[in-house]
Amino acid sequence: MKLSRYVVGTLLCFILTSCSTQSSTNNTFVASIYNVNLDDSLQTLKEIVDQSDYIVIGEIIGSLMNEETIDQVSIKVLDQYKGMEDKVGQVMNIHSTKVLSHEGMAYLLFISENKLNDNGNIRYESHAHPNPILNNRFIDGPFNNMSFKDIRRDVICCVESV
Repeated sequence: MKLSRYVVGTLLCFILTSCSTQSSTNNTFVASIYNVNLDDSLQTLKEIVDQSDYIVIGEIIGSLMNEETIDQVSIKVLDQYKGMEDKVGQVMNIHSTKVLSHEGMAYLLFISENKLNDNGNIRYESHAHPNPILNNRFIDGPFNNMSFKDIRRDVICCVESV
């Protein structure tokens, strides 16, 4: 009986610790200079998660260019970790920079939602440097060379603690 309490207690402590420590990601995340909404005050993963209206994994399916920059990209939402509405399977048009230019590439995106007028028109903007994913690893951005699985776990823990 005492052994089972000990095992349950140890397991509970392990679970709580894994979410509360946020591994080292929370301490090493630094918002990139490529932010669309440049905000130097966002220095940790928790801060960027708190400021994001949506956090999604999306695949770029198209883009609209204006001269030399990409004004808007269309992404198909593959997975969603935060957001008021379920966007999985839907297409979101996101205002971003040329960093989001690889069609067919999957990205981890931190998105802000801005209402443009009283008609309910909404503009989605990439809130931080986009993080492209290839073979379950990030290949650019603040999480470059880090495991998608590890960052996903940390993002989910941050979302759950909000």
